[in-house]
Amino acid sequence: MTSRRTTSAGTLAGPLAGALAVTLLMGACGGPDGIEGEVRSTNGGKDHTLAGDWVAVLDEDSAQAWWGLTGMDPPSAAELAYLDNPVRRADVGRAGGALVEVDQDGKFHLDVSGVRIVCRVVQLAQVDRLGGCARVDLPAGGKLRLTATRDGLTAKVTDG
Repeated sequence: MTSRRTTSAGTLAGPLAGALAVTLLMGACGGPDGIEGEVRSTNGGKDHTLAGDWVAVLDEDSAQAWWGLTGMDPPSAAELAYLDNPVRRADVGRAGGALVEVDQDGKFHLDVSGVRIVCRVVQLAQVDRLGGCARVDLPAGGKLRLTATRDGLTAKVTDG
């Protein structure tokens, strides 16, 4: 004896209609656009883009976990901009953060908002290094400019 389960169109109609309504509602609201980012440097007296590195984005708990994975003591707010420790990019994900690649034009995109620790991760041959961090309150949309300066990493958020 075999058993066969059938599903009628009426059984699927309710859940499908609900999913479609949620999708349409979210689309109508527009949702967050995300942050368009750029990494630049003013070191050497000339403002230019920095390409090919990474940006690590962590909430406070993830940042604490990442500091532990790197073997460093949690930095103070004043120390964030000057961090220059060896790190492993893979540890960002293990800590619960996100890692995005900076393209050849110095650009990147983030789909997060709220208060975050944003760090420049410099890709080197043997080991990656921090190129400074900043605590930033990211809006749902806008622009983020990270600038490597003699005074450490700075972050500036604008509306667009």
